[in-house]
Amino acid sequence: MCEAGLALHPAYLSARITLGRALFELGRLDDARAEFLRVLDAAPDNLVAVGNLAEIHQRTQRGYRRASEDHTQAPGKNRDARSADERVLSELQAWLDAIGQRRLARQQ
Repeated sequence: MCEAGLALHPAYLSARITLGRALFELGRLDDARAEFLRVLDAAPDNLVAVGNLAEIHQRTQRGYRRASEDHTQAPGKNRDARSADERVLSELQAWLDAIGQRRLARQQ
């Protein structure tokens, strides 16, 4: 339904957010990421899109880390001793930095 509405009104950012969340819940993370990036192209300071991108990043990195740790680490060891809040804030900062770089590139 969101896709049909966006075909008629592509600039409707709330629908893009809704579609992105639906795709996320369906496990279609690449498609969800694409929707949230479209939102940021139109509204670079959209915190909902940034937060959702951070969540996608965290989920994909967690899966990657688990797979690599299963082969390289003893059980019960944790390479990243930072708290969950510190890790999330770090990832959000990385996204904000990337958004700032995209904005500068568009202005040049």
